[in-house]
Amino acid sequence: MLRTLAILIATAYASGVHSATSCTLYNNDAEDYGDDLTVVSTTGKHEVENYLRFSPYAIIAGLKVAGYEGRSGLPRFLTSAAVSNVIMAGAVTAAKHTFKAQRPDHSDNKSFPSGHAAVAFTAATILHKEYGATRSPWFSFSGYALAAGTSMLRVAHNRHHAGDVAAGAGIGILSVEIGYFLADLIYGNRGLNDFEQGKFQKTTNPSFLDVQMGVGIHKNTLHFLTPDGMEKAINLRASSVAGLEGAYFFNEYVGIGGMVRVTTTPADIPFIMEKYGEMAYFDDNIFTDMSFDAGVYGNIPVGNSVAFGAKALCGMRFSDGICVRNDDRSSQEMLRVKGGNAFNLVTGISASWRCRDNFAWKIFVDVDASKSTYTYRSLSPSPVNNAHNQTVTAESRRWMTHFAIGGAFTVQF
Repeated sequence: MLRTLAILIATAYASGVHSATSCTLYNNDAEDYGDDLTVVSTTGKHEVENYLRFSPYAIIAGLKVAGYEGRSGLPRFLTSAAVSNVIMAGAVTAAKHTFKAQRPDHSDNKSFPSGHAAVAFTAATILHKEYGATRSPWFSFSGYALAAGTSMLRVAHNRHHAGDVAAGAGIGILSVEIGYFLADLIYGNRGLNDFEQGKFQKTTNPSFLDVQMGVGIHKNTLHFLTPDGMEKAINLRASSVAGLEGAYFFNEYVGIGGMVRVTTTPADIPFIMEKYGEMAYFDDNIFTDMSFDAGVYGNIPVGNSVAFGAKALCGMRFSDGICVRNDDRSSQEMLRVKGGNAFNLVTGISASWRCRDNFAWKIFVDVDASKSTYTYRSLSPSPVNNAHNQTVTAESRRWMTHFAIGGAFTVQF
């Protein structure tokens, strides 16, 4: 039951990230910021992450009310959680005031690090400490899936860069580790429930399922050559990456498996305001890709708790696009760039540390490559009064390659 629940939650978060990118982004400050596409602000209608970040706490509260014992008694748990949150809040506040990084939507200078990601990963790590590490690793899996979904939505809603949410996640996890360490010093053995932990044994079949989050690094620019001989460039910023990955191993070295991954990539269009001015508002400036890949996995165990892995996968990548509309006539598309669906190749290496018999932490570096076709379609105002506007179309076919660097929480079975 817990395993099924965890998989359903993790699948739901990925679907939610994909659908959330359809939120409307308006340009209300074009005059002040000139031709910068990123001058946008969200409508707020779809910012479910404002509530989703607290969802691991709701799981903990439900388990406590139901009398399902975790690692700590109530006083010790409240102390550990309070100390962890104080450390997290202090670190996030100090970093925001120190770096004063501007948000992608230019709404303020509090982009780095992401407070939502820090709260979500603090809550997920507390759930992991209380119930994942003591009762079932699927509690941990569920909490980290919800936290990763929260982080992806912050990027999809143009509130943070990929690095902002990665830093927030790190602050959240580290704050809980410090908070629980301090609480353990205060309480000693008082209020600590005893759950027997088995000794490490070498995993014969290291089959796994993990939830992962990372940053996509690339130097990709889409170039379109229009029929009038003009070149239009769309710059792609660093991506935020999240996904689910699993594999079944026939022995301790070789297995087969697959991965579903969501990648959100903000786009900059330098020429857009110069061409359309205040007539334009941005219906969407985020490319969202969803890829499904399967293939061969390898595993090299080193002792009982460390393993190195590799993979070679292939599959399909599905991409949506970005859209600019007429501010006076919202039904009129002034610019649309549609992403193409393409065959996808993935290779990668990883290192995992097994801190319990059934779960581990993993770091990974993947290379994703696909040859995609992007379609450019813009509405060009006619120089003759009362004449119909002209439609300009172009295509760009190129290899899109990026490195995905990140971490994962892994359940082994």
